[in-house]
Amino acid sequence: MARKKKYAYCITCRRHVKKPKRKKLTSYHYQILVIATIATLGIGLLAFILYRLCFQKKKYCPECRQIVKFYRTKEEFPTKVAVKHLEERLELEKMKEQRVVIVQEQDEDEFLIEPNYVKCSYCGENIEEDIDVCPFCGKVQ
Repeated sequence: MARKKKYAYCITCRRHVKKPKRKKLTSYHYQILVIATIATLGIGLLAFILYRLCFQKKKYCPECRQIVKFYRTKEEFPTKVAVKHLEERLELEKMKEQRVVIVQEQDEDEFLIEPNYVKCSYCGENIEEDIDVCPFCGKVQ
């Protein structure tokens, strides 16, 4: 007789999952459910509820919605991370940080003075060249 695997471990979150969840329904599933319920005069809804509660497995992590892996005991959980995977993860994090810095620098460059703007001699705000009165301080240019 097979022994039930009752301990769930999420590889993505790297932690023990006490209560795995069922797969979240999308709008497509709800549309099919409504059509089946109308077409079968409510019998489709009963079949769906029975399937959802009795047959569909709870195998998803509630935090990241990834499939969890089941083990018989807590001692079987993976404890060490392979160095190869750790190096790849560190490289990915560095690349993400570099992308963020590059995007921030690009955003800062967008706010510099554009060619059709002039600084107001009184308040220092950027105004268009063809405006004679500054909208910020009200002084005539």
